[in-house]
Amino acid sequence: MTGRAGSLVALALGGAAVITAIVIWRRPGDSHPRPSGLNVILITIDALRADHMGLYGYPHDTTPNIDRFADDAIVFRNAFCTIPKTTGSVATIMTGLHPFIHGVAPSNDHIPSDLGTLAQVFNRSGYRTTAVVDNANLSRAYDFARGFDTYTEVWRAAPVKSASTAFINRTVLQFLGQDRPKPFFLWVHYVEPHTPFVPPSNHIHYDPSVKGRDLRTVPATWIRPQIYARSILDSATPYEGYLIALYDGTIRYVDEAVAEILQVIERRYRGNTVVIISADHGEDLGEHNLFIDHGMLSFTTSTRVPLILRFPGQSARVVTDPVSLMDIYPTLVGGVLGRQPQAPGSTASLLSPIPARRLYLYASQSHAIVDGTRYYTLIDDQKLAESLHLASRYCFDIADGTDRTVDVQAILPQFDRAEADYQELHRQHPYPRRGSAGSEAPDLPAEDRENLKTLGYLE
Repeated sequence: MTGRAGSLVALALGGAAVITAIVIWRRPGDSHPRPSGLNVILITIDALRADHMGLYGYPHDTTPNIDRFADDAIVFRNAFCTIPKTTGSVATIMTGLHPFIHGVAPSNDHIPSDLGTLAQVFNRSGYRTTAVVDNANLSRAYDFARGFDTYTEVWRAAPVKSASTAFINRTVLQFLGQDRPKPFFLWVHYVEPHTPFVPPSNHIHYDPSVKGRDLRTVPATWIRPQIYARSILDSATPYEGYLIALYDGTIRYVDEAVAEILQVIERRYRGNTVVIISADHGEDLGEHNLFIDHGMLSFTTSTRVPLILRFPGQSARVVTDPVSLMDIYPTLVGGVLGRQPQAPGSTASLLSPIPARRLYLYASQSHAIVDGTRYYTLIDDQKLAESLHLASRYCFDIADGTDRTVDVQAILPQFDRAEADYQELHRQHPYPRRGSAGSEAPDLPAEDRENLKTLGYLE
């Protein structure tokens, strides 16, 4: 293999064997085994922070149903996306590749035609493949529908955001209620709790400590993405608490929606179905002076995601070793279909002990490196750091799933080595790069553009 198709980056770390978080390309035409009989249901929830869920220690009761499901599953306390943007992150889930390899830009880009996807693998293995997705960043124009027998773009049938979650559940429950002669791979993507926050009225004032506020009193421009926290914190009115309460209320709303699907799984598919619940990225909610944003900075607020896996025959447990959303691909392809990745050691099956390795995370204005229990963050734009009143370098200890600040000066040699390796990796694989598959970004249909306006991506 040559070029991107054969890329497996190896970096020397102090003379030791090298581990990176990048896997080799899989040929779409590879032969596949017969169906294993196990169904697969992948549920991804947009912009869901792990630390705003009960099972990850959040004090508010935002996710009681997912929490109960997790009691009988494998919970990964330090799971990270590769990039805190929907398009690039989901491309990683579907290909098992780091953005530096799959080349899909953070937004407005498509999966290159020479890369195979999870849906293609399962489809060619005899599975019925179905997706119900809400967020035009996952439009079929970006080739996310490749390999799916049916691909429902929710925003087309339910263009009003407040109605989309109910539409998703009606569609998914109808699918799950049908008898099928062969196993299926089902992907469900909820856009909640992505902005704008529009939970039902019974969730509007989710946090009882935030009183006297009404959504109509909050300037509309303050509910859109990429809002600097300083604009809100300098106000005499505590809008920040109200918006976080809305975020939590929206999480509770989607938790109740997921519960409906889980109930059917328990009743009809309990013993023969793999279930994964995760998110594409998190959300900055005032930390580091950035409010209602993801994609700009690489702090754990936007990169750490929930990852819960229930696999028949596997015991419930908690895993604290760092894992990546890249690991979903080898877990499903290997664990369900019996295929092993062509580059063992670069990604990890979530069913096996997690090997020591580095994870590299990209954001538009910064990047991060996960090395064991150390989480290094470096802001690339010095002017941005100054405008946000931030230092350029940070290090956190993530051993227990929280972020304890580590003195950068005390570990400067380790930080410098990790940073040098990242820069060498980025030099070999420049990112983002437009036209990675030999064409320009696709034009979107009007319905897709309107949905992206609703979500704050287009003016």
